Amino acid sequence: MAAESELRMVHAEAASLQDDKEGPEILEACRVSKHWDPPSSPHEFSEGGLAGLATVFGAFLVQFCGFGYITSFGVYQDFYTQHYLTNETSSAISWIGSTSTSLLMLVGLVSGSVHD
Repeated sequence: MAAESELRMVHAEAASLQDDKEGPEILEACRVSKHWDPPSSPHEFSEGGLAGLATVFGAFLVQFCGFGYITSFGVYQDFYTQHYLTNETSSAISWIGSTSTSLLMLVGLVSGSVHD
């Protein structure tokens, strides 16, 4: 491998804000291969098989249930207005669905960035 690679120095120009440094600064030395392998065909990679498909299907079911409840809240709101919360206005009951939708989206944003 040493015969097929060469040592290169990575340089950086002195920034105008840094008056105390003069000339280029050496950041790091690394070996760069003269001969590289081209990327493999995408058809050569396994797609996870049954475990990958089960993961995708499980994620679909979670999204299906979560967004299904949120988009069908009008049915629940009508039921709550007629049976459980008869003394409340329809706009007061709609806060339940609005809060659920916003929490679904906000928790998804936070948990997605935490996971990444």
